[in-house]
Amino acid sequence: MLRFETWSIENMTEQEAKALLEKFEHGNCTPEEKLLLYSFYNEFGKTMPDTLQDERLEKMYQRIWMRMDRNRQANGISRSLFIRVAATVAIVIGLGTTYFVLTKNSHKPSTPQVALERLPGTNKAILTLANGKQIDLDSKINGTIAKQGNVSISKAADGQLVYTIEDGIAGSGYNTISTPNGGQYFVKLPDGSTAFLNAGSSLKFPLHFNHSERRVQLSGEAYFEIAKDPGKPFRVVCDGQLIEVLGTHFNVYSYAEEPRVTTLVEGRINATLPATSKTIKLKPGQQSITTPSGFNVEQVNANDVIAWKDGLFIFHNTSLKNVVRQLARWYDVEVDYSTLPDTEFNGEISRKDKLTDVLKLLETASDVPLTFDGRRIMRK
Repeated sequence: MLRFETWSIENMTEQEAKALLEKFEHGNCTPEEKLLLYSFYNEFGKTMPDTLQDERLEKMYQRIWMRMDRNRQANGISRSLFIRVAATVAIVIGLGTTYFVLTKNSHKPSTPQVALERLPGTNKAILTLANGKQIDLDSKINGTIAKQGNVSISKAADGQLVYTIEDGIAGSGYNTISTPNGGQYFVKLPDGSTAFLNAGSSLKFPLHFNHSERRVQLSGEAYFEIAKDPGKPFRVVCDGQLIEVLGTHFNVYSYAEEPRVTTLVEGRINATLPATSKTIKLKPGQQSITTPSGFNVEQVNANDVIAWKDGLFIFHNTSLKNVVRQLARWYDVEVDYSTLPDTEFNGEISRKDKLTDVLKLLETASDVPLTFDGRRIMRK
């Protein structure tokens, strides 16, 4: 990995500079590499140094400079503030904590007073078998953990819960896997489809899907990759919504008292609200949000939506209350929402960081002083 402490664009070769600029354009830069470009932008603006006078690099850099400048102006960020933010990010990265891109004007922050530490969530879940028996998956060693008829349930070395159909008398009934706040889990279903459950979620599914469909029930959030079976559509039921697919990758966000959001990554989806008979078809990169009268459909960066499964929160024009709500679910804490202002954020937060580091960075980015009293997040 390139280290910003000892590396600068001015002493790079043209090949190295081109590789870095291309990574930024395609959204593949590490936090350190982004910081390098931001620092270079602050120092040189839109002018490439004499050591890198190349027409191709110049055009590429111009595109990036224009994007940075539009973002800075659109969000009311002064040049000097942008530099201070870059310095803040440098300190944060140097400490190995959260990386957050500032897109909102702020003033000099104070350090949040955090009473107790709270570690991020981990892989943990409860499996409820057809006979009502509950298994704490976090406490089980790898290998077979249960058998129901001809279905074997095992915990793989990578932490996955795997259902395998073997010879013998078919098992019947439903299983439910539930993650608490502060937990997540990956399950491979009997048909070979996979589901990755976010914190505070549950998935109910049969030991054997019937001959006409594969139907599961979801509460919370899950990312699905569906095994193709043209004769058996895969259907997800979640809080009054029915999602039907054949073979595809998609994310469903369906927590109580929050908008239901479905995002299509690959393939095709039909989403239906049985109560209103409203049905829509989504294309890859589209997201549906349920409303009292039907659906709103938006074009989104689907990879950002599903970044949670790879260890990142990515926010785009997200309210502070929604940001903190997701953090509370992951860190298993409460929130005093009445103290939080109506502020929006754009940025990235690692799901592997401690809550104290996240709150410090949120305060730096928003000028909203936050504190954690060991139980609740609130504004100071």
